[in-house]
Amino acid sequence: MSSPRAHYMINASKTVEMSDAVSAAPNPHDVKSTDFLSIVHCDKDGKPLSENEQRLRSIIDHNVDAVFAFDIHGLLVSANAACTTVTGFTSEELGEMRLPQLVIRSHVRVATEMFEAALTGSAQTFELELIHKTGNAVSVVVTNIPIFVNGKVDGIYGVAKDISERKHIESSIRASENKYRQLTEQSIDAIFLLDTAGKLLDVNSQSCASLGYQAEELLQLYIEDLIDPDDLRMRPLQADLLRDGQTVVNERRMVRKDGSRIPVESRTKMLPDGTILSIARDNTDRNRSDELIRQHAYNDPVTGLPNRTLFLDRLEQMIAIAARRGETFGVMLLDVDRFKTINDTLGHRAGDQLLRQVSERLKLCIRQEDTLARIGGDEFTIILSNVGHSSNGAKVARKILETFQKPFEVEDQQIYVTSSIGISLYPFDGLDSQAVLKNADTAMYRAKDQGRDCYRLYTEQMNANAFERLVLDSQLRRALELNEFRLFYQPQISAKTGCIVGVEALIRWQHPDLGLVQPDKFICIAEETGLIDPIGDWVLREACRQGAEWQNRGVPLRVAINLSARQFEQRWLSDTIDGALLESGLAPNLLELELTESTIISNRDNAVETLEALKQLGVKTAVDDFGTGYSSLSYLPKFPLDILKIDRSFISGLVDHRKDSAVVSALINLSHALDMEVVAEGVETKEQLACLRELSCDTIQGFFFSRPIPIAQLEALLKRGAFDVRM
Repeated sequence: MSSPRAHYMINASKTVEMSDAVSAAPNPHDVKSTDFLSIVHCDKDGKPLSENEQRLRSIIDHNVDAVFAFDIHGLLVSANAACTTVTGFTSEELGEMRLPQLVIRSHVRVATEMFEAALTGSAQTFELELIHKTGNAVSVVVTNIPIFVNGKVDGIYGVAKDISERKHIESSIRASENKYRQLTEQSIDAIFLLDTAGKLLDVNSQSCASLGYQAEELLQLYIEDLIDPDDLRMRPLQADLLRDGQTVVNERRMVRKDGSRIPVESRTKMLPDGTILSIARDNTDRNRSDELIRQHAYNDPVTGLPNRTLFLDRLEQMIAIAARRGETFGVMLLDVDRFKTINDTLGHRAGDQLLRQVSERLKLCIRQEDTLARIGGDEFTIILSNVGHSSNGAKVARKILETFQKPFEVEDQQIYVTSSIGISLYPFDGLDSQAVLKNADTAMYRAKDQGRDCYRLYTEQMNANAFERLVLDSQLRRALELNEFRLFYQPQISAKTGCIVGVEALIRWQHPDLGLVQPDKFICIAEETGLIDPIGDWVLREACRQGAEWQNRGVPLRVAINLSARQFEQRWLSDTIDGALLESGLAPNLLELELTESTIISNRDNAVETLEALKQLGVKTAVDDFGTGYSSLSYLPKFPLDILKIDRSFISGLVDHRKDSAVVSALINLSHALDMEVVAEGVETKEQLACLRELSCDTIQGFFFSRPIPIAQLEALLKRGAFDVRM
C-alpha cells in the first residue's frame, strides 16, 4: 500500500501548473491556484481519487478548525485554509515551518511531548498556545491522532480548535469574580450568598468577624440559625417578595457565636441564577449615635432630664388624655432662687453640680407617673398627673421646699438655696399647654415677689398683677422722657466725728398716679427690658451734678451710686464716667461707684481691668453688701477696691451674737490691712453704733441717723451739723 504522503501534493506557490495527466483527469474540484496548503485530489500517479476520498478531502479543507498533518520529523506536510486564519501565516510560510515554530516558546515542550506521545500510537487532546504571525498567542484545543501506514505511525494528523474567545470570556469571568471577591472582602458589611432553602453558600470575612465564626462553620448553617428567634417570629423571611425580584429591607438582630445579639439592617435580593444575596450592616454604632442625637434633642445635657421640647410634647399628650378622661393635672414651675449669684461667684461648673443635685432631690418628691423636666437655666417643670385637687399640688410643693432646707454640697462647700414655685391646674387655669404653663410661670413670679422660698397657686388676680408689670414697663419708658425719676440720699456718717462725709444716691420714681414708687417695684423690670442702661446713666449724671453743686458751695461730700452688673460689663464704662465728671465738674475722688460681690467675681479678669481703669480716673470703688455672696476673703486683695461695705445682715446680730461680732471685727481688720475704708450698713441702734466705734469702723450708714431722704431734707441735716456719736 502506498504511503499517504504519495496522495498529497503540497502547493508552495499561488499558481501551480498541473501535469497533463492531472489536467486531463475529470476533477469537479479542479484547483488551479490557492492561498494555502491544499490537499490535491489525486494520487502520486496523478490518478483521480475516489468520490469518497474527494468528499473527505473537501470536508477537511473547508473545516472551520485548523486541520494539519506533520510527518514523523515534525515537518508540516498539509494544512487546510483555517490554519492560515488561526496563525496568520501564508501558505508559503506554513509550508516551510516545523512544529516548534508554530508554538509559543513556553509551550514548545508540551507540544513536543504530545507529538512524541502521538507517535507512540495514542491519541492526545490538550490545550496549547500557537504563535500568531503578529507575535500574539492563540489559544487552541489540539487533538493529535497518529497516522498508521502498514501498521506503523507515519505521521501525525491533528485538529486545532481556536478557543481564544472562550479563554477571553473565562478570563473576564475570573477577573470579575476576583473583583467581586475583593469588593466583598473589603466591605464593612457582612455578605451572605444563600440557596433558596436559606443554606449559606458563601460568606465574606466581615461576616466571620461580625458573628465570631470561622467561614467553614458558617457554611454549615442556614441563615435562620443566625437570626434572633423572637425577631424572626415577628418578621419572617419574605420569600414571596424575593421571588418577585424585590429587594427586601429589614432591621433585625443577628445572633453571634457567643450568643450575644447585634442589630443589623439587612438588604436581601434574589439573583438571576436563583441564589439569594443578603447584605447585613451592623447598626450598633448607628443606633448608639441615634440615641445620642435623641438625647441631645430631647434631654437636658446637664441633668439628663427631659428638656423643653420633650416637656411640651408630654404636656400636649397629658392634655389630650385628661380631656378624654375628664381628669385634672397640675403643672408646677420651679425656679432656684439666686442661682445666678452662685453661677457668677463659684463658676458654671459649680452651678451645674447644683442643678444635678436639685434634679435628684426633685425626683424623690414626685411619683413615677409624673414628669420632671429642666426647661432652661435654673427653671424646672413638673407635670403632676391626675392631681385631683389643688391641695395635692400644694402638698408636693411643701415637700420640695422642705427638701431644699438641707444644704447642697458644691465644690467642697455647703450651699443653702431656696426655691420659688408656681402651680396651675388643668382645666381650671387653662385649656391648652401655653395657657397652663404661662399661668404656672405667673404664680412662680408671684412667689418670688413675696419673698421667695415659697409656693403660690395661680389665681386670676395674678394675671392682673402681671398686666400691671407690663404697664409699668411702658410707663418706665415714658418716665425717662418726662423726667419723673428722683434721687434720694442717705447720709454716711464718720464714726469718729459724727460729720456727714458722704451720701448714697438712691433712685425713686415719682409716678403721676401711683405716687412715690420704691426701686424694688421697677428696677427688676428695668433690668429685664434693658432700660437699666439709660436709667443708670441718668442716675450717674444727676448724682455728679448734685455733688458738683455741693463741691462748689464748699461742702465736698462723696456721692455713692450703685452700678448694675450690666453697666459694669460695658466696655465704654470708664468713658461714660469720665464724660459725666467732665460735664458736671465734680472732682473724681468725690464719686464712689458701688458694686456687688457677684458683679465683680462673675468676670474676674475683666473686673480687674475695669477697676484699674476707674482707679486711673481717680474715682472710688466699693464692694457693696459684702458677705451676702459666696466669695472668699482671699479675693479682696486681688481687686483694686477702696471701700468695703458690710451688709446689714451682720450688723443686725452684732450686739447679741458673738460670731457676727467676730466676723465684723475680722472684716474691719482685713480691710484696714488692705488700706480699704469700711462702711457699716443698716445701723439702727445706739448699741450697734457703740460696738462699731469700738471695732474702729470708719463710716456708719443706717436708719439710726437717717433714712434715704429728698435733697431738701438732706440740706437741713447738713445745716444742723455733726451727729453725736459718743454713746
